[in-house]
Order: sequence, then C-alpha cells, then structure tokens
Amino acid sequence: MRTLLQTASVPYHHWPEAALTAAYLINRMPSKTTSHKSPFQLLFNKTPSYSHLRVFGCECFPLLPPSSRHKLQSKANSNIFLGYSDTYKGYKSLDPLTNKVTFSRHITFNENSFPFSNQPHSILLNSQSIPSSLLIPTSLPNPLSTAEHVPCPIPVTNSMSFPPSTSPPMSQQEPQPSTQPRHSMVTRSKTGHLKPINRLTLLHQENSTATQSTPTSYTEAAKHF
Repeated sequence: MRTLLQTASVPYHHWPEAALTAAYLINRMPSKTTSHKSPFQLLFNKTPSYSHLRVFGCECFPLLPPSSRHKLQSKANSNIFLGYSDTYKGYKSLDPLTNKVTFSRHITFNENSFPFSNQPHSILLNSQSIPSSLLIPTSLPNPLSTAEHVPCPIPVTNSMSFPPSTSPPMSQQEPQPSTQPRHSMVTRSKTGHLKPINRLTLLHQENSTATQSTPTSYTEAAKHF
C-alpha cells in the first residue's frame, strides 16, 4: 500500500483506495504456500486475467455519457485512476477539478503520467494527514533563556553599619478625651441619670407580679379593670 501511494505521489488520505487495490492484486498473485495458485484461483477454480490491470494513480480518460455533456464539450476528461470496482467490471477514477469519483468501463489510460506528482498542493495534503500530536517538538525552548537579564538586588548583611539615630524617642501617645456633643438639649446621658430598659423578661414579670397585692374583695378587684 505504501508503494502504491509513493510511486504515484498519491496523497495519504487516499489510503483506503490504495488498501483495496493492494488486496485486489494480492488475491490474484500466486503463492508458494498454495502450490503456486492465487486465492482467486482457489476460490473460483479458474486462472485470473491480468490484462485489465493498470498502474495505480496514473492518468485516465473515462468516456462521458451523452446525457452529461453537450455537443461542444470533449467526450472525456482527465481523471486519476484509483482502483477497481467490487460490484461490476469497471474502473474507479477521480476528477481532480470537481473531486468527484466515477466508475466507468470505457476508459483510456496513460500509465506514464501521474497527475498527483505535478500538483504542488499534494505536499500540503500529505502534511495535513499527519496527526498534530506528531508535529509537536519533544523539547520546548527554555523560557528563561529568552527573558531579559534582570540585575539581582545586593543583599544587606549585618556587617554594614548605620549611623546612630539622633531623633528623640517617640513618646507614647496619650488617649484623647472623648468629645461631648455641643447641642443645647439636656439628655439623660449628660446628667448621668440612665434608666435600665425593662424588657419582657421572666425576672421583670416576677417582680411586677410580686409587687401587686391579691385583692380580697370585689371592690378592690374591680379597680384593676
């Protein structure tokens, strides 16, 4: 398969056609293990024909049917031979202009011409079939080598002497007195008479209920309603 692709400079994405053509040729080649008989002969009990074999990837000219061309158009276009048909007797060809594959029995071959070898984009197609993981370099450049040289700061050691400080020691800051509000309103916070807030607690309820005396008559009880 590799020989078929490289001989005709066929791009690697046509490897399925090359694999089928290689299997087609191997099935018609005699072998010592089968008493110099080909697999085709062992299967059909007859000698295969070799007159229809052509060079893979060569130039060919399939005959166009009258329904697909007009009177002024040529009867055949330049195509590339890509193998044989598995269903009927015919050849598989590729139109490089339209990228269309056709099967034809009436076809003329030019086995000395290989269109893929004359196309400059064949090298590009070959490189596109290579996996991208194989194109990554194994060793990446060291980013530190391309960085600009930054001078290192000089470390400060204990041996360096500094002149004694002549500034007086800082005195401890005294806490500033809290400023009182300057409004003229007299509040309980200014006079110091603060009342505790009696919320709805159990202690407050017990004290309030303890101060109330139990009425002894209806007249005393009616005063509370």
